[in-house]
Amino acid sequence: MSRLKRLLNLAGWGIALGFLALAWQRIVAGQGDWSHVFAGLDWRLLAPALAALLAGQGLLGMSGYVGCRSLGRYLPPGRSYRYWFVSQLTKYIPGGVWQVAARVVLYRRDGLPTAVAGALTVWELAALLLTSLLLSLTGGVWASPELAAPVAVCAALIFGLLLLSQHDRFWRALQRLGWRGAETMLDAHRWMGGAPVRVYLSLGALYTLAWLLIGTGFYWLTLAVPDVSALSWWQAVTSFTAAWAVGFLVIIAPVGIGPREAVLTILLTPRFGVTIAFSIAIIARLWWTLGEALHLGAALPWYWTQRTHHAATEPSPSIGRDTGL
Repeated sequence: MSRLKRLLNLAGWGIALGFLALAWQRIVAGQGDWSHVFAGLDWRLLAPALAALLAGQGLLGMSGYVGCRSLGRYLPPGRSYRYWFVSQLTKYIPGGVWQVAARVVLYRRDGLPTAVAGALTVWELAALLLTSLLLSLTGGVWASPELAAPVAVCAALIFGLLLLSQHDRFWRALQRLGWRGAETMLDAHRWMGGAPVRVYLSLGALYTLAWLLIGTGFYWLTLAVPDVSALSWWQAVTSFTAAWAVGFLVIIAPVGIGPREAVLTILLTPRFGVTIAFSIAIIARLWWTLGEALHLGAALPWYWTQRTHHAATEPSPSIGRDTGL
């Protein structure tokens, strides 16, 4: 299974990069328009756009802290931040492990039981995806009715699954079908006396605020591009959340490369034309990647320093045996 995941990840990278290469080739064919977009960037707006993105991504990094508080546990905000971005690193490694497994391992290292670590990771991702889908349905996605229909269906399915997941019978049915993760979720329900709705509500509030900040950054990013002043703030917010959600749902596409740019291009093309729309999508990709890189630059040294410190201060098992402890 591990080998299959790596092969799928590598195939996803190949497909995603191939899509970008073909799309870029078409854009370069209209070089005059493309060069105009990049030459006319208003650099004064790029700084606040990046600042809003960093703030929103930082809030996403607080999901472990908020989720644990909802479960009556405590995960320090600093560790929550480190765990989120360290796990994000795995999605950038071709053939590497998926970020879900990475976050479960990190939570377990912090002392969370395996069942709670696995369930919390599932709840985090489900709430993040549902929040982005619901936000996208309030605006930008309706610029393309063909895209709005599948997004609405996905949102309805995820919401329905969240409701079903509150009941042990749902997980027992999946267990009978042979899904190993169902046992983890049942253990989590037994550990906490049920599936806590408050986890979804608290995480949903956190993610909504994060998406509003990130969407505001994207709005300023679009304003930095010439000839796009007609895009409203809410259209910018909901268009970006729609693109992010679709990129997440296409799990074979690493870091959403390809589908995310395609969705942004589709949503923005009716207003700006394909050249400017795709140029904005490429700029948004660079913007998002830069934001994550800056957070990773802060999280990784902090993570390794703290890990080394804990390893150095942890008592040796042999000392415990010698002293009878």
